[in-house]
Amino acid sequence: MPLPRVVNVKHLGIRPGEPLPPGHVYIGHRNLGWGLTRSRWANPRPPKPDATPAEREANLHAYEAFVRRRPDKLAHLPELAGVAALCCWCSPPQGLGVDDPLVCHGQAILRLLLEAGLVPAAPQDLR
Repeated sequence: MPLPRVVNVKHLGIRPGEPLPPGHVYIGHRNLGWGLTRSRWANPRPPKPDATPAEREANLHAYEAFVRRRPDKLAHLPELAGVAALCCWCSPPQGLGVDDPLVCHGQAILRLLLEAGLVPAAPQDLR
């Protein structure tokens, strides 16, 4: 089972209203145009669209700290074991892994999954 990637909903090859592919889990805010409900994993304070890379990174570290302080969130991590992809809107077209520069809160979720032993770690993921 490979480590999941963070992928952008717009680059999945689906149209608004169509279901996500099997093994894909939405982790964003409600999007009525795409028929997506708010995920428990949505970032409660997403970075501003014009955030600098440093501001975005600080925001995403704050998101990870937020999840770590929430046993009710951590209890749901096992639900993400075995997924192929975490889907949001901020990932670039090629998707993101845990070792890519921090761009999306999905990468923080990937780190938490790795730490919890819920996904296998490849050697490069252990850095």
